[in-house]
Amino acid sequence: MSSEWIETSNGNRISKKATIKGSHRILISGMCVIDPECTVDGHVRVLEQNSSTISMGRFCLIGKGAVLRPPVIGYKTDKTTGKKVPVHAPLAMNSYTIVKAGGQIHCKQIGSRVVIGCNAKLGRCSNIGDVVIVDDGVVVPENCQIPSFTRVRKNQEWNDSITLEPLNGSFKSIIESW
Repeated sequence: MSSEWIETSNGNRISKKATIKGSHRILISGMCVIDPECTVDGHVRVLEQNSSTISMGRFCLIGKGAVLRPPVIGYKTDKTTGKKVPVHAPLAMNSYTIVKAGGQIHCKQIGSRVVIGCNAKLGRCSNIGDVVIVDDGVVVPENCQIPSFTRVRKNQEWNDSITLEPLNGSFKSIIESW
């Protein structure tokens, strides 16, 4: 094994050049890869203090420079300082998910067998179904629900809009071997 990677007992490979915050609150099932320059931010406040803030299924790949951060769902006043602090919802990513380089993940849920393109952004509190392909550079709006078996593309006529196209059922096994 290269000295640039940490390999866990359940087969995860994490680059030493990745930034992992709050690792005790991040659950990674196994056989996942976190590339260099990624940020996985589990050091956030959630409603249930003892729960995990980020959970990843098996066979997930987080590309170079991607950011995974649970979505902000509100603000709470800190009793000791009197300042408002953000409260986050947990981020759950199921198995066979690929986040390509530069992806920005701020959603609540990503289903199984999902491919998120380079520099794509999943907006705050959005939910992504199973067997979904998000094209490069697409911005999924906040609170958006993307149904299963869907391809998400930029709308050619309206800037900052997306188009949803159905995917054939065969993509379920295609994405597993992507």
